[in-house]
Formats: sequence, structure tokens, C-alpha cells
Amino acid sequence: MPKRNQKGEVELTSVAGNALHGFHNADGSTNFVINDGSTYTGYNHRSGAINGVITTSRAATRHPNGSQYVILQADGVGYTPVG
Repeated sequence: MPKRNQKGEVELTSVAGNALHGFHNADGSTNFVINDGSTYTGYNHRSGAINGVITTSRAATRHPNGSQYVILQADGVGYTPVG
């Protein structure tokens, strides 16, 4: 079961894409690799994490390259996936 914040949103942990991390972090949150929309494509990163592109809009859940859009939480303590 993924780790969730007080609002019920899935919590994400940003990881570097240069090592194997797997899908879940040790604290139960979901790992993701931040990209700019051109570096990595598709939902899954080769490290086992998901590819994430930072956005400020909740208009779409996926970047055109297949990455998951993510939003920085209002308190600045993590990210949540859009959708």
C-alpha cells in the first residue's frame, strides 16, 4: 500500500536516476525521477522508479512523453502525482 499524506494523496520521493531504486522507497512512498520532459520518456524509469515532470496545473495527469505529472506539495515537503 503506498504511503499517503493527511489529504489522502500518494506521497512521492524524488530519487536520482543513476542507481536502481525500485518503485517504493523504504518509507513506503513511491520513487520518481524528475525529468524535464525531454530526458526520459514513458512512465517507468530504468531505475524502477516512475518518470515525473513537475507541473503547477492539474489539467492533465501525463506529460506528452508519457511521464507522470507531479506537483510540489503546498508545504514544500514532497510531491504528489496529478490525478
